[in-house]
Amino acid sequence: KGDTEAAEQLLDEMVDKGSGPIALAAYLSGQLAEGRFDYAKAMRQYKKAAALEEDNPEYLLAAGRMACTLADYDRAQEWLTKMPNGMTDDQVFNFINLSIRLLHDTGKYREMCILMIFDMQVRSLFGKLDWGTGLNNILLIAIYIQPEELNLFISHFEFFEIMKASQLFKKSINKVFEDEEFVVYLKNENFKEAVSVLRSYLGVMEKTLGQDHPEIALLYSSFAFFYLSQGDYKKAAPLIQRALHIKEKTLGKNHPSVAITLNNLALMHILQEHYDEAESLYQRSLNIVSKSFGNDHPQVAAALNNLAELYKIQGRDEEANSLHQRAAAIQKAGNDKKTTALFQHIIKILSNNFDQARYDDLIKHEMAEQ
Repeated sequence: KGDTEAAEQLLDEMVDKGSGPIALAAYLSGQLAEGRFDYAKAMRQYKKAAALEEDNPEYLLAAGRMACTLADYDRAQEWLTKMPNGMTDDQVFNFINLSIRLLHDTGKYREMCILMIFDMQVRSLFGKLDWGTGLNNILLIAIYIQPEELNLFISHFEFFEIMKASQLFKKSINKVFEDEEFVVYLKNENFKEAVSVLRSYLGVMEKTLGQDHPEIALLYSSFAFFYLSQGDYKKAAPLIQRALHIKEKTLGKNHPSVAITLNNLALMHILQEHYDEAESLYQRSLNIVSKSFGNDHPQVAAALNNLAELYKIQGRDEEANSLHQRAAAIQKAGNDKKTTALFQHIIKILSNNFDQARYDDLIKHEMAEQ
């Protein structure tokens, strides 16, 4: 009947009384709480569901996703490394997506790009690589991979060639967007016009998810990056500001995700030579990540390097060198044991779901279609 408030109350009563399918009730209550941005309650309910059924991938994914949203990255990684074998393909892809998000949010950018590249390979083969995912991944890889490494990455995954050649990928695009104008732009690699068409879908998504949904903020940020790369600051500025407003409203002004958007806004000011504004934004970002993670975290090193690069542009070399040295010391002392454990678990899950025989069958099927 659409009475979500009454439904949530009934589910909470089931959980509190310990009657019926308690784990499912907690999970559904968490979903309703998350839908109205009560993330603290959603986390409590997802945590209960995951504790009651430790081998349920949906409950583990929900708990891990909400832990990431609340910047509790240690707990998120703990739930991700419990993901079981025997998941559906969609659950595996959701697991990879959440792992990519965790690596990004904790400053493990190189590892994130490696996983993104593999993710696009597998998605393309399975017909599950939509344009939005491909565009976002390519943008992030271009941002975070060092220029001297980029050719090595491209040689291992020639994503443009795969996108052009894969019939499965083209089917996926047509299914998702069903927009003749968009498909023509995409096939002709006319990305600027394709992005303009995609922007028209923002209104539809805002009506579906709500104007202040965090996913909408991510879309605004992605479009802003594109316009920044084109030097179109007038179009980029309101998109970044809107993304910042949404994150501050839904996550709080001191959430690590807010720091990422502050960095994007600072970059836009640097490109326009508004250095005082950029410095203020970088300082605020540094304060947020220092309070969230502690002074020895890779995100702090990244924030220090951002500020150092700004100082170099301004000719403040002594200050820049000091910050680079602090960042280098943090990076050298970094402990990647947890990241290594997560990667090992990802490989284990993928090996069980996408064995060689299944991979070979898909290759034969795609070649036959081409």
